Amino acid sequence: MYHPFHLHGYSFCVMYADQFVNARNKDDITDEDVFKEINAHVNRLKSGYYQNCAPKDTVIVPNTGFVIIRFKANNPGWWFFHCHFIWHTVAGMNVVFHVGTNRDLPNVPSDFPQCYNWTPPVNDYYDNNNNYYYYGK
Repeated sequence: MYHPFHLHGYSFCVMYADQFVNARNKDDITDEDVFKEINAHVNRLKSGYYQNCAPKDTVIVPNTGFVIIRFKANNPGWWFFHCHFIWHTVAGMNVVFHVGTNRDLPNVPSDFPQCYNWTPPVNDYYDNNNNYYYYGK
């Protein structure tokens, strides 16, 4: 299965993407396979292979594969990088990048809306035709 990964708060360059073609799943990928790809990446960097790339905020990661991205971390905050399949995000296929320190973040505006302790009514609902029903007291 391929995975569409999305990064909030940034655009990035896709420097390289590939698959471990002999791997059927992640358990078939060895440390040696990974080190080989890292060394190949270093050689591509030294040779000037990565010259131009289009900015993106989403990239497809192939099954048993990898993607090397590059972005300049100059936008302070907590930025979510996740698989766009919601069930994968819920299962943990995501990471949060923390860029900068709390001093780097802008102040929250004084008129910024607050949610407080709002909870939705559990006895109300909408049906498939968007008709509202209330079963409260």
